[in-house]
Amino acid sequence: RQAHQLVAPLVGTPFVPDAYKPRIDPRATDEQRRQAVAEATANATAAVLQGITLGVDPLVALQQIYIIHGRPGMYAKMMVALVQGRGHEVWTEEGECSDTRAVVYGRRAGSQRVERVIITMDMARKAKWTTNSKYAETPQDMLWSRAAARVCDRIASDVLKGIASVEEIQDTIQATAEVGNGT
Repeated sequence: RQAHQLVAPLVGTPFVPDAYKPRIDPRATDEQRRQAVAEATANATAAVLQGITLGVDPLVALQQIYIIHGRPGMYAKMMVALVQGRGHEVWTEEGECSDTRAVVYGRRAGSQRVERVIITMDMARKAKWTTNSKYAETPQDMLWSRAAARVCDRIASDVLKGIASVEEIQDTIQATAEVGNGT
């Protein structure tokens, strides 16, 4: 109830991402407008509640948690921030991030074991992630995001509570659509 009360006045403001704004057809009836606002408020409330389970401030949750085809996700940068905020380490070494490959390292707090994840453009092509145009536009960012998200999941899955990265969800959906039934 408190999350709903916090979110309700915000869904119509520029502060809230478009994903949580009401989608209202200009020809909509008053009832349809009310339903659109109620749906947007419910979705934004769910993001805030998901954020609370992750220890994220409600306003940050609205900016960082997205629902993609019914699945909550957050950007890899947010995953890294959460993991680092709990005392775990995530880093890249100089020269290990390029348009063709990204290497990201991670270490759980209190552990000496270093997790290393390498994601290459060849891997991205093979998995059909490159159907996402961002791989052509910002390849370093996309490769780093995939590697960083995997490192975070491997060293601190307890922090992320099963939330996938937005990049992973989008890539999976696009790859599935490409090899699926043509729709």
